[in-house]
Amino acid sequence: MILVYSTKRPPPWIAPIEQNAEMIREEMLQLIEQHYRVMKPYRFHKPQRSSYEWLTLPFISWKYRNHKNCRYAPRTISVLESIPNVVSVSLSRMAPNTAVTEHQGDTNAIVRNHLGISVPEGLPNCGFRVCQEKRGWQEGKMLPFCDAQPHEAWNKTDKERIIMIIDIIRPEYAHIENDVCAMVIATHLLHGIDKQIPFHKRASAKTLERIIQPVKGLVKAGLPLQRSLQHVSG
Repeated sequence: MILVYSTKRPPPWIAPIEQNAEMIREEMLQLIEQHYRVMKPYRFHKPQRSSYEWLTLPFISWKYRNHKNCRYAPRTISVLESIPNVVSVSLSRMAPNTAVTEHQGDTNAIVRNHLGISVPEGLPNCGFRVCQEKRGWQEGKMLPFCDAQPHEAWNKTDKERIIMIIDIIRPEYAHIENDVCAMVIATHLLHGIDKQIPFHKRASAKTLERIIQPVKGLVKAGLPLQRSLQHVSG
C-alpha cells in the first residue's frame, strides 16, 4: 500500500474487490469491445500530447450515479455498490507510448484505488509514481494511494493500459461523506462556470466561500434524489 495511512492490515475493501476481479475484468473488456465510443477524454487534466490519450468512462462520480453508464456493467456496479463508502467508480484507458503528467486530486478524504484490468508491462515501462514512490499495476490487484499527493503515470509500451479507479472515503471521514462529495462537485461546477465567465481572480476568499456554500447545499440535497432515479429510469 502506498501513501495512504498507516495500517497493519489491508483495507477491508481490498479482498471483496479482488475476489471479483476476474468478473470485473471480463465485463470491462467486453464493455470496451462493444461500446468503444462511450469513453471520452478526461476533462480535468490533460496528458502530455493529446487528450485522446487518456479516456475515461464514469459510472459514479462523488456519489452522482451515471445510470446509463452503470447499465453497461451491472455485475461490476452491483459488487462495488455493496461496499461501504464507495463514492466514485470509473474506467480509465491510457494509450500506448504516452504519459499523464504530475497532478493532484480533489481531497485527502478518500483512498483512491487502481484495479488493474489490462496491464501490458510492469516497471520501468508502465507504471505509476506517488511523490517519490514508484509502482507497477498488476491485473486483478488493487493499488491504493492518497490522491491528494502529487502523482503521475506512464505507458511506454505499444499496448494500452486499462484500469478501474475506485474512490473510497477514509474511515475517519465516513461521517461527513456526503459533505465531502457535495463540496467536490460544487467546486467542479464553479470551475466549469469560471472557464466560461472568469470570476475567481476578482473575487475574495470570503466571496468565493459565500458562493460555494449554497451550491454545496443544493448538491448535497439533490444527490439522494439523483441516485434514486435508477429505480424509475429502467
